[in-house]
Amino acid sequence: TMYMITAPQTSPSKLRSQILFGSGIALAYSLLLMAHVQYTMFYSIAAVCMMRGMWLYWVDLRETSLVLEGSPFAREPIKL
Repeated sequence: TMYMITAPQTSPSKLRSQILFGSGIALAYSLLLMAHVQYTMFYSIAAVCMMRGMWLYWVDLRETSLVLEGSPFAREPIKL
């Protein structure tokens, strides 16, 4: 018997984000297709997912740094 491992969510959950995600893939696909690149669907999805991941990482870093700025331990090292 073959069991399928569940995968994490790979597309956005909000409607606006889904539209932007799909539009980004369509734009990347069109540009690669006009450049006569083979495997355009794979490359377009990979590029958009990579940019989305970098964006989410940047947002997380920004939010984390904003939280740490208000902390009393943000500027001095923790003494053990």
